[in-house]
Amino acid sequence: MTQDAHLQPTAETLVLLIEDAQASTPSLHDALAATGATVSTASSAAQAHEQLQARAFALAVVAVSSPGAAVDGLDIARQLRNNYPCDPLPVVFVSASADETLRILDNGIDGMADVISTPVDPRLLARKVAMFGELQRERRQFAQARDEFLRERKLNAMMVAVLTHDLRTPMTAVELSAEIVQRRAESDTVSKAATRIKSSIARMVGTIQHLLSISNVGSGLTELSPAPHDLQDIAREAIADFQAAKPAAKVELEVIGETQAVVDAQRIAQVFSNLVGLAFEHGGPDAAVAVKIDGGQRGYVRVVVSTPAVFSEAVSASLFAAPSRPGVPPPPGVGLGLSIVEQLVRAHGGTVVGASDPHKGSTFDVMLPRLEAGQPAASPPEEN
Repeated sequence: MTQDAHLQPTAETLVLLIEDAQASTPSLHDALAATGATVSTASSAAQAHEQLQARAFALAVVAVSSPGAAVDGLDIARQLRNNYPCDPLPVVFVSASADETLRILDNGIDGMADVISTPVDPRLLARKVAMFGELQRERRQFAQARDEFLRERKLNAMMVAVLTHDLRTPMTAVELSAEIVQRRAESDTVSKAATRIKSSIARMVGTIQHLLSISNVGSGLTELSPAPHDLQDIAREAIADFQAAKPAAKVELEVIGETQAVVDAQRIAQVFSNLVGLAFEHGGPDAAVAVKIDGGQRGYVRVVVSTPAVFSEAVSASLFAAPSRPGVPPPPGVGLGLSIVEQLVRAHGGTVVGASDPHKGSTFDVMLPRLEAGQPAASPPEEN
């Protein structure tokens, strides 16, 4: 009693009273109005539907009539529930007899919050109206807080995107300057210093690119630009860029069947680059990385990147896990690259699975839908 004492219905609390107009009891309407809530009435499913379309009610109070009555509130409540199966509107039934109460309970209408008997206790009715009015206010506050959170998250992601984009330009300038210094160096000390600068800048540029990709993809800000492309062309270019940065890298490309698909070429190039880079990093400078593009499936193109390297159990268990919150490092040895891969592949409607076996090495298996114009993607083939 004391816990509910502070809850008082207000005029902002809207209550929909559903009852037979011919058999209506002024006492029920008056009791609801006396709580301080705003009461609207309906004596048919059509009237109730019109009211629900126009206003956001905190509660529906349904007066259940005898089976022989012209209008049965229970039947109206059933019709409304069928029309609004996902509507969270709670319903309180008012019963005039034990038989009516049993009939209400036997029907088991979804959304039924309670059944009260006449004569209605005004204090009990006021507490129920106040409680459901408070629940509605809490739902609204939660929705507002959720919307505000989403807005702030997008704003933060946008700020990160702008920051990372602006940082890449000076980093490129520093990298080019280091290249000039290295070429014109007259001593090994200066040459080694320039090499270290280039190596550090390359890592910084990679980190910046990761931040940019995560902020965009993770927040839904990335707008893909899909167009028909040949995945083997994208792969060859990504591998060439990778080998230009790491001349010692050995990457073997195998292509089977038709490899055309509708994709964002830049994003898929990043997928190839990240997977090949990770495989090379764990495989070592002497291990070859194998890239296989299989276009034998009608609706999907399959990409498999493999390396003899074997990941630890901790890394394998969280291959594609991104940091859950700022300041939390990614799984050791994996970095953010795989999380970006998963998000980019999912943005294309595809899937990616990683596996590491002591006898077979590590494999990344990507399924990308072709998404031909006017043709839905087929289901991925089942694994044998």
